[in-house]
Amino acid sequence: MKTFLAWAIANLEIFGIMILLPFTWIFLSRHPEMRFSDTSMWGSVMFLSFLVLCAGGCAWVKNTVGDLFSLLLTAMGIFFLMLWIDVPSGSLVLNSCIAGGFGLAFGTVAAVFAVNNFYEVVSLRWLYANSNATKFQESALYGLSRFAVSFHIGAFIYALML
Repeated sequence: MKTFLAWAIANLEIFGIMILLPFTWIFLSRHPEMRFSDTSMWGSVMFLSFLVLCAGGCAWVKNTVGDLFSLLLTAMGIFFLMLWIDVPSGSLVLNSCIAGGFGLAFGTVAAVFAVNNFYEVVSLRWLYANSNATKFQESALYGLSRFAVSFHIGAFIYALML
């Protein structure tokens, strides 16, 4: 199980689509007005999943600035998704905060696992400089990167369940 989790966390950008597809299918089943009229249900699911993943989950720049930008895009994506599905204005902020909390929990678990099992996640063949400070810095930055992607997936899972 540890090997599978290490593989899943190392490949969250790819694995995220497999996690989000069932939730997107449920979302479109519960909100048929959100389907695209000229496409099948499967086409609508794939298109909406692609939009959700592009709204912040796949950072274009792989560094701390890119991860923070990804978190900002995720927050904006959640807010606009809730506006799109017409969540009542009284519960918009509450549901946005709950989605953020869900993403925070999902992201924290993934980041802690990635940092605690750093060698299993990134592979023992990855070459380091000889400095322990460099190893710690790389481990911490990798944990932040996994947190940002996991936060995105967790927050959108909650938002798609509304």
